[in-house]
Amino acid sequence: VDQEILVVRNGVTGEHEDLNFLASEVQAFNREKRIEFWNQVTVNVKDPVVQLRTDHMIWEWDQEKLIADRRVEVDRYQDQTVTDRGVAGEAIIDLKTQFADLKKNVQVALSEPPLQIASNQIKWHYEDGKIGSPQAITIIHREEQVTVTANQGWGDLKEEQFDLVGNVVGIGQKRQSQLNTEQLTWSVSQQQFQAQGNVVYRQIDPPLTLMGDQAVGQFSNDTIVVSRGSSGGQVVTELVH
Repeated sequence: VDQEILVVRNGVTGEHEDLNFLASEVQAFNREKRIEFWNQVTVNVKDPVVQLRTDHMIWEWDQEKLIADRRVEVDRYQDQTVTDRGVAGEAIIDLKTQFADLKKNVQVALSEPPLQIASNQIKWHYEDGKIGSPQAITIIHREEQVTVTANQGWGDLKEEQFDLVGNVVGIGQKRQSQLNTEQLTWSVSQQQFQAQGNVVYRQIDPPLTLMGDQAVGQFSNDTIVVSRGSSGGQVVTELVH
């Protein structure tokens, strides 16, 4: 028998200073400083409070990392209430830096601001409230019915601001409007935005298309100012509903 490997089956619970866990089976590899949890796994991280649920979790305790190589659910708690929830095909949680790297069909639902974020990779500093993706990203504001997509984007949840870059498209469902641009800074709490680079704004009723180099406005009521260049700063059109 290899004394470096310990296997416990038929339901296991345990507690550590950083986390506690529940699993159907646990395998401890002492030489590799690794513990694997199998089947109906729940891991509760204590500070900040995060719960992970999956069917296979690897805990590299020396590196202070949790690794899920299959579908995993991640809940962030504040005052015993779930504030944010993520689902991914795989994940690495760094307990030291409080950083979650979520991959494969990632969906993160935030309560404040009320956003749904989707991408194939989302990097989430769940304690500092920073979130974003180096890949194509979709952000949906559930209350304002605004959807923004971009090649990549990063946000500060405490400041409620996002910076999006590359093929940015903002769609306001309430008024059936669409904004295309290269870069977008979006203040979610104020529903204000600043767009730069090849700005095109379209609305269906009444039919209207505006083009310029930059724009400022609001998604909530489609108030927008489109202008040309920083040199002359000439306003093309100001649209106020």
